[in-house]
This record gives sequence, structure tokens and C-alpha cells, in this order.
Amino acid sequence: MDSGLAVRHPGIDMYLCAQPFGALCARIFQADPVTERLFFALWPDAAVRQVIYKETRQTVRASGGKPVPPENFHITLAFLGSVDTAVADAAREAAAGIHGQGFHLSLDRLGFWHEPRVVWLGASDVPPAGRRLAASLLDALHTCGLTPDPKPFLPHVTLVRKVSRPGDPGPAPVIHWPVEAFVLVRSITRAQGSEYRLLDSWRLTAWAAG
Repeated sequence: MDSGLAVRHPGIDMYLCAQPFGALCARIFQADPVTERLFFALWPDAAVRQVIYKETRQTVRASGGKPVPPENFHITLAFLGSVDTAVADAAREAAAGIHGQGFHLSLDRLGFWHEPRVVWLGASDVPPAGRRLAASLLDALHTCGLTPDPKPFLPHVTLVRKVSRPGDPGPAPVIHWPVEAFVLVRSITRAQGSEYRLLDSWRLTAWAAG
């Protein structure tokens, strides 16, 4: 007896079932024209955001590029790309199963990438709890059948885009960021640049040492 047909849905593995679940699965696979560009991130609070802005203004001005608005400061954990509702729901389910620890992150390194011509502020050392969070999230997403961007976790806050005067950004400030949660973000492309909207967040548990 044929029990069903395996189908690959873009971004997520699902199973198209035979009766009595065929109608339900058909609804799941119904064409959904609405997609959202999503990513998981660490999101600084207002105080950390303001310190990053103040301590890096000179570097930003010297770069001759387009400053990233302070409200857009973040560190990407996992980039999902443009996904539909079913994939977004699966990503939320994956995130809800993460039981990571809070940690202190020190942003102490300025850098420039020739492609895509950005200046960034990053961490020279990532606490073990931060590495575990990023790895656990990727594992959970893969378990749910999702395929996020496979780039390694290199925690950094992008400060400037389209840099016109590349060079040594100079000494970095040391900014302490107590990480207490991670978030799911929607990226919306506007004529004036990207707009980010927080869709969901998950608290981390008791602080980890280091």
C-alpha cells in the first residue's frame, strides 16, 4: 500500500501524506506567494547600541561610506534568506528548542572587508557559550530540514557599507555586551536601505562563565 509521496519543499523537508492526511498536507504545500527575508541574530539593547555608535563615529566618518543606522546594529547567527510561512514556522520551532546560556561578549576589533566593502566591529575572542549557541541553532535548523547560509560564525557588527576610503580603521574601542537573548529578524529592502523588524525572541538561561 502506498503510504505517501516524499516531496522536497524549498528550504524544508516535508512529507506529502496519503489519506487521511492528504488534505492537510496539500494545504501545507499550497502555493504561498508571500515570502520574508529572515535571519537569526544577537540584538544589542539601547545602551550597548548607543555606545557602539559613539565609540565608532570617527572610524565611520573616515571611511567615506554609508553608515549603518544604529537601530540596525546586530550580529548575525544564521541567515535563512527569503522563506515562506511554513519555513518561518519551522525556524521558530527550531529556535524554541534552544537552551543556551547568556554570556558577555567583548567587541574589541575593527576590520575592513574589501568585498563587500564594509567596516565592522567584532570580537577577537568568542566565549564558549556564544559558540555553542551558534552551533546549536544551526544543528536545530538542519534537524528541522532547513538549510541556512553555511558561513562560519564570525561575530561582528557592520558599521559602514560601500566604503570609499578603505584603509586601517585604527584602534578599536572595547565595548562590553551582555548577551541575554537571540532574535528572529525580518529584513525589508527600502529605497533608503534595509529596515529590520524583530519578529520573535528567545531568552537565554543563567550566565555562563567567560
